[in-house]
Amino acid sequence: MKCEAETKKRGFSPLSDWFKVQPRAIVDSPKTTEQLVANHEHDAFYFRELERSGIYLNVNQLKAVRTTKGPVQINAGAGSGKTTVIISRTGYLLSVEKVEPSSILLVTFTKKASDEMKERIGNLPGITEQMKASVCSGTFHSIFLRMLRENGCALEVLSSEKFRHVIIKRKMREIGLQDAFEPETVLAMISNYKNNMIEAEDLKPKSQIEEEFKRVFLAYEEWKWKEKKMDFDDILLHCYRMLRDKAEIRKHYQERFKYIICDEAQDTCPIQFQIIKLIAGESSPNLCLTGDVDQCLYGFRSAEPEFMLSFPEMYPDTQEITLDINYRSTDSVVGIGNDVIRNNKKRLKKTLKSVHSSDEVPSFVRPRDEEEEADFIVKEIKKNFKKGKKLKNMAILFRTHSSSRAVVDELVRQDLPFVLHGHKNNSFYVNSFVKPMLDLLRLSLNPNNEDALIGASPLLYLRKDAVMAELAAIKRASFLVGNEYKMTTVFEKLKHQLKPFHQRQLVAHKATIMALKMMEPVKAIEIIRGGSINYDKYLEMDDRRTLSLHKEMVKEMIDSLQNSAKRFSSVKDYIQFVDRVIEKNQQMDEMKSNPNVDAVHLMTIHASKGLEFETVYAIGVVEDVLPHSSAKKADEQNDRIRNENIDAVEMAMEEERRILYVGLTRARQSLYISSPEIYNQKEREISRFLLDAFRI
Repeated sequence: MKCEAETKKRGFSPLSDWFKVQPRAIVDSPKTTEQLVANHEHDAFYFRELERSGIYLNVNQLKAVRTTKGPVQINAGAGSGKTTVIISRTGYLLSVEKVEPSSILLVTFTKKASDEMKERIGNLPGITEQMKASVCSGTFHSIFLRMLRENGCALEVLSSEKFRHVIIKRKMREIGLQDAFEPETVLAMISNYKNNMIEAEDLKPKSQIEEEFKRVFLAYEEWKWKEKKMDFDDILLHCYRMLRDKAEIRKHYQERFKYIICDEAQDTCPIQFQIIKLIAGESSPNLCLTGDVDQCLYGFRSAEPEFMLSFPEMYPDTQEITLDINYRSTDSVVGIGNDVIRNNKKRLKKTLKSVHSSDEVPSFVRPRDEEEEADFIVKEIKKNFKKGKKLKNMAILFRTHSSSRAVVDELVRQDLPFVLHGHKNNSFYVNSFVKPMLDLLRLSLNPNNEDALIGASPLLYLRKDAVMAELAAIKRASFLVGNEYKMTTVFEKLKHQLKPFHQRQLVAHKATIMALKMMEPVKAIEIIRGGSINYDKYLEMDDRRTLSLHKEMVKEMIDSLQNSAKRFSSVKDYIQFVDRVIEKNQQMDEMKSNPNVDAVHLMTIHASKGLEFETVYAIGVVEDVLPHSSAKKADEQNDRIRNENIDAVEMAMEEERRILYVGLTRARQSLYISSPEIYNQKEREISRFLLDAFRI
């Protein structure tokens, strides 16, 4: 790593010095209900019972539990005991105020969180099984589906994501747009529109691609209508329409649910918030929003901090309560979190305190590049493991999946167990933008590799379904002639379907593919990107494939793939290593369901939200990664559904800062922050969010 003298020459202050003196959070020993609630008070019995079960509330938590009438906004900082407050508040309504359990609506985002809350409510003193069962709690989708079913909706829910992909592919074929869009892209865009209460008929296309997307959208909607199906986005949309348009149904739920608690309110999208408002009613409802604007990360799902920020304006008699004591992290971790997030303008201001004092301070490192970063992180993990720390208490967090490539490679080389969280297709080498390039390399090694031929077909102007049909025909013929038979035969059979120019290109591509195996892998990838195949141009010209994914992120992945090849001298060795990484990922993926497996956790910061680890390694904290370059171009991106009254770039940059804040505050004890000087072969500044935090 660069020494601090060299870092200074490049215009950077040595952040490691700042970290040693960085302000810490105030360490507090707050009074609890033991001191705050006297035995003669009418609700003392409840808090004495909570204390006997190990729940001691501080003054603001106590206020949040006792404040049950009218609109309430609980601004719950990271690690401040939000869930404990929610379940204690629910128990207070049941045990102290004798509220009918069925009149309480408790909404949260994930089934896991909902199940945990239900279980903890059942463990509260004085709560019977019947009371627990009668509280209406669940995710937004489960509760709103229940409402639809109660009112006669018999549509079948499309719960299989794979089947939805099949339907999208089928509809694209039927309207002559086969392979035009990735199914994931179409469904992500549809979800984004519906979350904003925008339907297919409402779209006003401004380009050919938008017109094509609308046709696919309409075809998908028509198929669902004919087949009497609905997907998860439709659950929200149908429920919204029902409550908006049918006054008697709306009145029924308003009278039924006298108390509403909405968890993680900062993550609600427009349609979810509108449904909650319809159920709550217009006057002064007993509506409690709990959440933290500083942890609003899901702009790509249409989540907006504006809902929490404007809540007191919607309901002028709102009582605002701030939970500002962090019970999770040490004073130094909480301190750096405070310093990072205070620079956001759109937030409910608070400065968190900690109850844990520590001599340890966060570590800042400035490695040369992401390969050196990975080497450093893995060495630190092994060092901490030798000291007795468990791997399962360590997490490596990153902004995008491409940032994990180098550290995953190094973990595989060092044979350290790890679990990569997220969808299995998030594994770097099987990513839909990376895999076609690797398939070309595989095809160069073995022209009879059917999977590789199918995977690489779009780059060769060939339709996947046509390639698969020809391969099936070859199997039926059941004989091979020469090592190149399958690739050559498929090319010859399908060549007539192409335009003359593409026919000539296909011949050139075959020669290029066969030459790749003789090159160094990094050179081979350069040829794929910029030679006759020209993958970079292919991606640049085909906006359909990057409709819901910013092109900057795609380029990051391709750059990272090229970097990964530098260590290898032959395509064969490189592909063998890639396959080893893929196999290791699959093995580790099977371990996810075992909570006791001792393996390092790797995940995006988005996926880490709500979790905590003893040790956190935040990697890639540099400009154009965090904040991501796409945020700087937010006003140019067509896939963002924007509020015209809000500056798109400012909104995106504030979300990027919140992403870093969430990542840092996952650490309980030890925090490492890494800012490589070079990332994907480009010099990178230290993230402005760190520099701003230390006023450099």
